[in-house]
Amino acid sequence: FEKLQVKLSSCQRIVLLNYNKETKLIDFRHYSIRLQPVGVTRRIRKFVQNHQVPDMRNLQDVSDFVT
Repeated sequence: FEKLQVKLSSCQRIVLLNYNKETKLIDFRHYSIRLQPVGVTRRIRKFVQNHQVPDMRNLQDVSDFVT
């Protein structure tokens, strides 16, 4: 397969097809793309992925949520 320049933020699934003229076969590859934040705490990662408002009633400060 040749290299492709793909904008991953706009992809969820990718299918690559390649026809081999010599063998008359089609190579098929299927990928599921899932982006995940890296370098952040588990709470922040879950917050970004869930799109839900977290329950912060028992916290004194927002920094308590981050740590």
